[in-house]
Amino acid sequence: MKFSIEKNKILKSLEEVIRAIDPNNIYMHLRNFYIEILDEEIIIKGSNGYFSIENTIKNESTLYVEKIGKLLVPSNLFLNIVKKCSGKILLYSENNILYIENNLDKYQINLLDYKEYPVIDFSLYGNKIKVEVEKIKKAINNVIFASSQTKEDFILTGINIKYEDNKLMFTATDSFRLAREVIEVKDDRNISFDVTVVNKNLKNFIPNDAVGEIEFYANEHKINVVYNNSNYQSKIIDAPYKNVSQLFKANFSKKITIDKTILNNAISKATVMSNDVVHNKIFIFVNKEEMKLSTHTDSIGSTSVVLKNNEFQYEGEEIQIILNYKFLKEAINVFNDKINIHLIDSKNLILIDSEKSLNKQIISPMVS
Repeated sequence: MKFSIEKNKILKSLEEVIRAIDPNNIYMHLRNFYIEILDEEIIIKGSNGYFSIENTIKNESTLYVEKIGKLLVPSNLFLNIVKKCSGKILLYSENNILYIENNLDKYQINLLDYKEYPVIDFSLYGNKIKVEVEKIKKAINNVIFASSQTKEDFILTGINIKYEDNKLMFTATDSFRLAREVIEVKDDRNISFDVTVVNKNLKNFIPNDAVGEIEFYANEHKINVVYNNSNYQSKIIDAPYKNVSQLFKANFSKKITIDKTILNNAISKATVMSNDVVHNKIFIFVNKEEMKLSTHTDSIGSTSVVLKNNEFQYEGEEIQIILNYKFLKEAINVFNDKINIHLIDSKNLILIDSEKSLNKQIISPMVS
């Protein structure tokens, strides 16, 4: 194997692919870049076993292939060496050693047996839609925090991605809260899919440099996002996601309408003494005249913040509800301006939405 390439060209590819590599993976070979050098292109792959990225460098003026071949090279070490290079880099392998030459600098890396790298099927099949990059990034960010971070109920560590009736829905829940964002997609075909992907796989699922539209594929085994010369792929959780749609249809009889910034500032003031994860309760009392937010910690003290009715609107009878203030802040922070908080009573879930957003958040009250 022997080729030369501009440092910036291969560096960009390596930095993209390494997002899928776990340096502490129990399977040694998955800690490496799998690199295939062909006559017309170089293909670089990385995977943690569940989430994988394949990037292709096309043959152009920055690439000259003298001899084809395959490599399995330690990812962090190789990336760090390439970062220290400048201009054109010469790479060749002999006797299971990779030689890297850049100007007068020379490096040697011991290679692993590329034949031991698992076969990853990057083929594209299943239902395909085109989605705007910024919308899909926003949707993931606006729901992922509500997914479970433990594996007690593995399905809840996933983000459910459902497409039907020209709507792409991202849903996450840890059973105490729920977040959903909807993206409207223009597509005349009568297709649908319903898959669930582990949250940590979605964090790096969209290419860093992607703009405009991306191609999104879904089938019963995996999902793929394709953009330019990159293919991002994740396995799906082989279990049905919980049916949560009925939660949005509850008979809410009370509603608070308030600017997100006003409520956020009030929460921050009321919780100034409650920065410990154990003391996360905020008491909210509201009627048509005022809204009172308060916290109490035996070992520290208490705080009370009052908003008057010129800062919010309220429909319904007075109510007091106890919430996890961290859940509340995360929920309202996905919105930009005025939000609606829908309530039933002190024991039932609350729904947060906005007339200018297709996002909905649900939080369960806490006990006193």
